[in-house]
Amino acid sequence: MAIHGLRLIRTPVAVLGMAGAWHRWAPRYKFRHLEALVRRFAPDLLCAEIGRADWEAGRQRALSPEYRECLVPLCRKLGVTIVPVDNHWPGPPSPVRLALALGAGPRWLNSTLVDRWHRAWARLWPDATLANQAVVERILEAVQRDPGRRVLAAVRMERRFAVIDGLRGVDEVILLPSWPPPV
Repeated sequence: MAIHGLRLIRTPVAVLGMAGAWHRWAPRYKFRHLEALVRRFAPDLLCAEIGRADWEAGRQRALSPEYRECLVPLCRKLGVTIVPVDNHWPGPPSPVRLALALGAGPRWLNSTLVDRWHRAWARLWPDATLANQAVVERILEAVQRDPGRRVLAAVRMERRFAVIDGLRGVDEVILLPSWPPPV
């Protein structure tokens, strides 16, 4: 627990669902939309669903397109620290991704309706719970290491619900909505 003096330091965290290569084909959730959302959140830390070994070895080709082509260059430009939190998802991509090609945008992708669908989808993959818990633990490690800094967790849309559930109720965390209010 991060306590400064006699006061608990709470860290604002938002969880943003990512669509991988589908960002290229989603007319309303392209890389430029993703960049605008990150700029609007103005995070200090980006907990990115990338493998630690790949990140530390500088293997940019191993990163999925949204990180390689958008988030890593943006974070470097803005001075945002990238914290790798793993990239193992035990199941196939969700069929909900098809809605992105039909015009669904980031607000819909990050909605409770889609989270409910993915909660049911994850039940089909027995290893999903353990993989999701590992990602939550790594995000909490970052929160505890750097208390009070704004954190944006960018994770696969299939596990966004699990990350939110895992962070809900943690004293050090203030969960922010994934869809930012107008500035």
